Amino acid sequence: MKNLFVITSILLSTTQIAMAEDFTVTAKGEVAVYSFYNKTKNQGGVGIESDITVDFYKAMDDGSSFGVKITAETPNSFTGYGYYKFELGELRAGSMDASSHGVDLPDAGDAIDMKFTSTAFSNSWKSEFGNITMPRISPAITYSTHTIMGFQSGIGFKRHNFDAKSVLGFDTEVAAIKVGVGYAARYDAVSSGVVSLGGKVKIVGIEAGAKISHDLAALTKKTSGEISGKFDVGSVEVGGKYTLADITVTDRGVLTTGVKFKVGSMQFGANYKTDNSTNIIATRTAQIGAKYSLGAFSLGSTGEYKFVEETYSVNSGLDYNLNKNIIVGGGVSYDHDKAVSGAAGIKFKF
Repeated sequence: MKNLFVITSILLSTTQIAMAEDFTVTAKGEVAVYSFYNKTKNQGGVGIESDITVDFYKAMDDGSSFGVKITAETPNSFTGYGYYKFELGELRAGSMDASSHGVDLPDAGDAIDMKFTSTAFSNSWKSEFGNITMPRISPAITYSTHTIMGFQSGIGFKRHNFDAKSVLGFDTEVAAIKVGVGYAARYDAVSSGVVSLGGKVKIVGIEAGAKISHDLAALTKKTSGEISGKFDVGSVEVGGKYTLADITVTDRGVLTTGVKFKVGSMQFGANYKTDNSTNIIATRTAQIGAKYSLGAFSLGSTGEYKFVEETYSVNSGLDYNLNKNIIVGGGVSYDHDKAVSGAAGIKFKF
């Protein structure tokens, strides 16, 4: 058995293979195989989850390259495109979104969440492997420039829509700053699209970001926005984020605050979220989580309580890292409404 794990690890770690005529294939991703029981669906069995990206390309003597990149995620998520990288930028054509040109606006970022507590199977609400359908092919074409002195632009076209973005990043003596602008619309309503502005500033231990979007369509004309701040001194991280669907109604938003800290092999975190974005009663949710790591073992757990509904849920899991490529683990999930679910299996990373 030990020899099997060693051989598997070697195979998984070999993710780049030289092909004939200087073509190269690289692959990265993960595949999980598990057994599970889901009481909500009264279902149990064997499941498979995967997220794999394969890149087949050829590098030219002049520094350019061309290839095909495919990303597949079970059960039916698919992105695939051909690309050509040259001295003026990168062209892509294939099944993807118009915004897949690779240029992203800076935004408010995420508030403190409990993702750090996750293990391979801590969220055990699994379903039986199956129901895989042929993904719909959505043709698009994009172009992006290289980053020159901190500036980059990209534009994409898909059916009746287009998306364009430009960003500029630069450093000062005390901060790293990035700003950007974007516009997305339909060809038949170019003047009725959505214009977006974003910015982010990083100073030692402090990060602040904001994004604002204005919808020019006559029926839905409004401006949405988000702002966030995070303070990080290494062992302690404190952050908050406020999102508004309409900035003219300042008391109708979503506020999230949280804290995360580390003590030796332990990590702890908590956050509190108030959603007052609708005219219905505001919802309030609290989360608390912890993770303990010792050698090859990791144990993580997160609990969530919804104050208005008066319901709670818990996700917990245990991992054992056989090596950097293979994880064996199990998890249990309990929900006040859904009862209990469990899963155990093996995950391969490469």
